[in-house]
Amino acid sequence: MRINWFLVVFLTCWAGLLVLAIFDHVRKQRVKRRMMERLRQRIPHTAEEFGALYFGSNDHSATTAARLRDILEWDAGYSLVGLRPEDRLEDLTTASALENPVLFMEIEDQLCVDTSVTSWSAFKDRVEKVVTVRDLVQCILTCPKKETVQV
Repeated sequence: MRINWFLVVFLTCWAGLLVLAIFDHVRKQRVKRRMMERLRQRIPHTAEEFGALYFGSNDHSATTAARLRDILEWDAGYSLVGLRPEDRLEDLTTASALENPVLFMEIEDQLCVDTSVTSWSAFKDRVEKVVTVRDLVQCILTCPKKETVQV
């Protein structure tokens, strides 16, 4: 019986990719469960309380932080009542900022800012240093407002 080595290599590669995908999924679920547990152990804050407590230096910062917390909660798919500014985005959404342009599209729509998500190089430059929730708030506060088109 003649063995088709191409088929053997092809199936082995696919099996390896499947195993990697399963391990990645399991890892992300474990990170999500750990983060949910950590958030439950903290003092709960509403979005408005979060903004005022951690970013209350001015009204715009607090409002932006509160709205971003709501957007992050929508993106994560679970309650972020114990969120703190030092929490890493990757732990909340199981993706880094660069891996999650949909989050930034939602931020653009909700907050009417231009995060340059349509231009890869400008987007990458803007969010490369965004690691924590505080970094995200500071990034969005420095984004220019979107120009509104009047009809």
